[in-house]
Amino acid sequence: METKAIFNEFAKTFERKIDKNYYIKVQLEINDEENGIWQIDVKDGKVSVYNEVKIEAEETFSLSKETLLKLYNNELNTHTAILQEPKGIDEVWALIDFKNKTKEKGAASWQTSSEYYKFLCRFNQFHDFFSKDYPTKIIVDNKNSVRHNNVHAIALHFHMGKNVYHGYFSIQKNETMYQPPYEFGLFVLSGKGTITIDDEKFNICAKEYYYLTPKKGVLVENQNDELLEILHWCDGLFKE
Repeated sequence: METKAIFNEFAKTFERKIDKNYYIKVQLEINDEENGIWQIDVKDGKVSVYNEVKIEAEETFSLSKETLLKLYNNELNTHTAILQEPKGIDEVWALIDFKNKTKEKGAASWQTSSEYYKFLCRFNQFHDFFSKDYPTKIIVDNKNSVRHNNVHAIALHFHMGKNVYHGYFSIQKNETMYQPPYEFGLFVLSGKGTITIDDEKFNICAKEYYYLTPKKGVLVENQNDELLEILHWCDGLFKE
């Protein structure tokens, strides 16, 4: 499918998901396609798509045509595509990646008063652009995941500024997932395994839900042949 048709369909649907006060200007670069520069200008409830440099973009992102097609076909969602994974020493990458990374931007992304932080909050809503469906849907299937936190993951929901994160994880035999000491919920969809909470180990299995407020990091492990699938959500940092 042509990139222009994909972006036009995304734009048409995205107009249904925004209000007239929402605005953003981004540049997307399809890094394996000739003439792969695309700009998206959102303002006054309208979404304009340009296959040229026409506006001054607030941020530039790179992705492949394969990633774009997976987004279009619902084999991937934006939250998952922007998950950062290590790449060498002191470097990370993602399927939808920030093109111009700097330490200053990294620091500003944690400062709620910075303009860049405010941009990231607006970009959080722009995640819904990469879906032709209204409302935006996410197909939760292990084959639609990426490697994150040493296991396969699908990011379901993320909210800048409120420490809200919902995710699906599939843990294979002999794999271990680490969770920082946040307040979070965990529901076991299928399989069985163990969780280690503050140095104490417990068995877990399908249909069980846990609400945790650990003082140390939590380990989720699978020592069984059957896939361990869990839903995880964090709606705020745990404070002692």
